Amino acid sequence: MSKASKVKEKKRLRSSNSSTGEEDDSQIIEKLVSIQERIENGFTKINEEIAALKFELKNDIKSVREELNEATKSLNAAWEEVSSLQEKNRILQQQLDSTTEENGKLKEDFEALRVRIVKQEDYSRRENLRFYNIPESAQETNEDCVQKVKQVLSDLGAPSDIKFHAIHRTGKPNINYGASSTSEGEPRPRPILARFVSRMDSESIWFKRKELRKSLRFSTVLIDKDLSPESARERAKLRAAYKKAKDLNIDKVSIKGKNLITNSSKYSVNNLPNDFSRMLVSLSYLNLLHMHSNLPSCFKVLLQTLQNACIPRL
Repeated sequence: MSKASKVKEKKRLRSSNSSTGEEDDSQIIEKLVSIQERIENGFTKINEEIAALKFELKNDIKSVREELNEATKSLNAAWEEVSSLQEKNRILQQQLDSTTEENGKLKEDFEALRVRIVKQEDYSRRENLRFYNIPESAQETNEDCVQKVKQVLSDLGAPSDIKFHAIHRTGKPNINYGASSTSEGEPRPRPILARFVSRMDSESIWFKRKELRKSLRFSTVLIDKDLSPESARERAKLRAAYKKAKDLNIDKVSIKGKNLITNSSKYSVNNLPNDFSRMLVSLSYLNLLHMHSNLPSCFKVLLQTLQNACIPRL
C-alpha cells in the first residue's frame, strides 16, 4: 500500500471515530434529557400530591377546629347546666334542711301535745274506777250492776251514801255468756266502770282496794284506775314486766306511776329489760358484794369482770 493510501485510510478511520463519538454523545444527551424530564415530571407529580395533601389537611384541620368549637360550646353549656343544677341542689338542700328542722319541731310539738292530751284525759278520768271479776249474769240489768258495786264498796267499809254519775259494764256483751271465758272455762265477766261524783270518794276507795283480799265474797275482785287507752297500754306492759320479775322471785320490785322500780333501778315503758333472768343475776351479784364486803380484792375483780361480760348495766 502506498503512503497516500495509508494517509487516506487514517483520515477515514479518524472520521469514522469522530462520527461514532458524536453519536455516543448525542445518545448520552438524549438519555440525560429523558432522565431530567422524568425527574421534572416526578417533582411535578410530587408537588401536585403535596398540594392535594395540603388542601386535604387544611380541610381536616378546619373540620377538627369546627368540631372542637362545637365540643367547647357543648362543654360550656354542660358546665352551665351543671352549675345551674348545683345551685338548684343547694337551694333544695336548704329547703330540705329547713323542712327537716320544721318537721323536727312539729314532732316535738306533736309529742308535747300528745303527752298533754293523754295527761288531760287521764286527769278527766280521775273520778273513775274499774272493777274486775265481779260476777255477771246473763239477765243482769244496770241496777243489778250498781248494787254489785255497792256491795263491793260495803265490804271495803265505804259509806253507803257515796254518789255516782254512772255505773255500767264496759265492752261488748257476752252473747250466750260464753264468748269470753276464764282458764277454768267459766264466762269472764266484763269490767264495771264506776264514775264517782266526788274525787275524794274514788281516791278513798282506790287506797283501800287491797283490803278486798280479806273479803269473803269479793277476794278475787280487782280495782284499777280508769286510764286513757295509751296509759292503759303502758300500764299493761309494766304489769307484764312486774309479773316476770315476780316469777323470778325478785322481791324488791314495784310499779310507781309509769315506771318499774327494782331495788335502785328505774325503768320506763321504753327501756324495760328484755331478760329479767340477767337482772336477777345482776341483783344477786350486788347482794353478794353487799353481804361479803370483806372479800379479797381478787374475787371482787373476778365478779366485776363476770358482770361486765354477761350482765347489762342497770
